[in-house]
Amino acid sequence: MQLFYDATAADGHELTMDRTESKHIARVLRKEVRDKLHLTDGKGNLYQATITDANPNKVKLACGLQRSTPNATPSLTLAIAPTKSMDRLEWFLEKATEIGVQRFIPLITERSERRSVKMDRLHRIAVGAMKQSNQLWLPIIDEPKSFHEVLKLEHASRLIAHCEEFAPSNATEVIQQKDTIILIGPEGDFSPSEVDAARESDYEELHLGTTRLRTETAGLVAVTAFSLYSR
Repeated sequence: MQLFYDATAADGHELTMDRTESKHIARVLRKEVRDKLHLTDGKGNLYQATITDANPNKVKLACGLQRSTPNATPSLTLAIAPTKSMDRLEWFLEKATEIGVQRFIPLITERSERRSVKMDRLHRIAVGAMKQSNQLWLPIIDEPKSFHEVLKLEHASRLIAHCEEFAPSNATEVIQQKDTIILIGPEGDFSPSEVDAARESDYEELHLGTTRLRTETAGLVAVTAFSLYSR
């Protein structure tokens, strides 16, 4: 199934695709009036859309709801420190979306190498990964939040992965079938005071293996472990 995305899609409504998608539909795929497409609004709904106008600059579609799919449970929120190289963060977001993360928070810590991100760019990458993996839910992408802001967020299970010496808590031991947030620090790791603050906020420590991982690798290991052990 080839999937298209429009956040404004609704049952029984007609919509106009943007210029990029219109050219792809009309010129690359050579779709014509009355041809069918699959479309999602990123909120769990799949539409069968019929082309009513095949103008390559503004393809028009009539939407009919085909099915609605609930989001995967339990949910995973991943708060990760943006990497110095945006390419590495974008690669992580693409893969995490394919695996099934529901919420992504750029996490600003004491040792963060980057404190700003291009939100529109991250949105486009998540949309592309959602379509490529034939998913109907688009992850929520938050504006960057400080470490202490994130500590205040409510989740049934709270986990932090860090490099300090601690009694190993393997993923199989601490990942539960509960809505979960996992914190991943920058290349220089969380500061000792941040680790202590997380402990005081009832965070459990998550051990991701015996090797030292890059930030984006640690994030991907955490997302994969949650997908394997919680669902």
